[in-house]
Formats: sequence, structure tokens, C-alpha cells
Amino acid sequence: MGKTVLFISGKGGTGCTTALAFTAAALAARGNRVLCLDLTGGASSLDILLGLENRVVYTIADVFSGTVPPSRALIRFSDELPLYLLPGSGIRETDEEIVEKTGKYAERLRERFDYILIDLPSGDRKTARKLLPSADRAVLLTAPDTVSLRTAARFLSGLDSDRVSCFCLLITKVRTDLLKKGVGKTPEEIQEMLGIPLLGLIAEESLGTQDGLLLSGGESRAETACANIAARLDGEEVPISLKTGRHPRK
Repeated sequence: MGKTVLFISGKGGTGCTTALAFTAAALAARGNRVLCLDLTGGASSLDILLGLENRVVYTIADVFSGTVPPSRALIRFSDELPLYLLPGSGIRETDEEIVEKTGKYAERLRERFDYILIDLPSGDRKTARKLLPSADRAVLLTAPDTVSLRTAARFLSGLDSDRVSCFCLLITKVRTDLLKKGVGKTPEEIQEMLGIPLLGLIAEESLGTQDGLLLSGGESRAETACANIAARLDGEEVPISLKTGRHPRK
């Protein structure tokens, strides 16, 4: 039975969609069948980050309005990689009907996919509340700056305690140079502040927003960090560090 994982951020600009794309590709590279659902409405960009924008014909809005069956809207990344995308509408905000149907759709697809990753609108606690009951995990992304941390804390404080228990923390835009100088909060301090388990770290300089980022070839630091995040989601015990998302071996 597949797992549903929500990707959420308290505010925009944390690299949530980019981290989801890298993590989805890493999970698929491990042999998992992975489906990405884009619920970000007018801010949808997963298709661009995956290099699939020229193959989009139908979107999640077309599927849930009954215009086309899901099979016609799903896009497979490549023959080699079992990674699929149901694109966001890109032209309107995600409405309540789409959110309701997304939860039911994800439940039905658990038998076909090992992972269903859902990209949620930044700071949208209402949508998160509706989807959390059907989710196995929820990844909360935050940057280490004061504004991002405050919005992340507020996001969690507005949820029931039993819903918070499925959350884990992904800290992005970590400035290793500043931490070495003792400037800003450490990952340990951020984790203690928010009170949820740490899933991973991504350095600021490694998390770009270039188009078709999964087609660039090579292995960036963000890809390495997200490969380790994928391993942790898959149940492996992979220690965490600032450089690559993995602690150096002792």
C-alpha cells in the first residue's frame, strides 16, 4: 500500500516545490512508483521544474471536473524513471472541491503508486487540515530566517495536536558560512523550537529554481540531500549534516 506525503511551507520562497521535485525523482530512482500532485493553483510550477511543461495538455482541474479521465492527464517523466505528474491548473486558485477530490483520489491510487507527493499552497492551513487525515506524512519546510520560522510555528499552532504528530521538518536555505560564525539559529535550535522531527537540511546555495532541474545531469548538493531524504522516507537510517544532508561517518 502506497504512502501519501504532503509538502507544506508556512510562506512562499522556502523552495518547497523544488525540494518535492528532487525528492520525488530520488524516490523513483530507488525503484518506487511516484505520483506528484500539484495543488498550488495559480502558482503551479512542478511541470516546469520537472521539464514537462511542453507536455501538459490537461490539469488536475480537468480531471476533477470530469472533463477527462486521470489516465489522460498523467504525464510520465521518462521510460526509465517511474515518476508521474498530475499538473496544477496554473490559472486559478485551488478550490475546495478539488481539495476534497484530491484526498479521495490519493486514497484510490495507493494500490498503484508507492508514494503520492502532494504540493500544497504556501501557508494554506485550511487545505492542509482537509488532507492531513488521509496523509501518512507531512513535510513542513522552513528557511532559518525569523519570518519563515515564525510562519512555520504559527502554521503548526493552528493544527490539532494529533495532526501535528505526522509532521517532520525540512530546513532549506541553510547558510553554512553564517553558522560557522555563530550567526542565526542552528538546525537543533530550530527543531526544538518547532517540536517536530528533523527530516533533512538543504544548503541555500544548492537549492536553485532553474527550469527542468532534473534534466541537467550530474549531481548537485540539493540532489544529494534529497536522495538522503528519500532514503529516510523509505525507512533507512541516514544521519544528517549541513553539507549534503548526511552526517560524516565517524
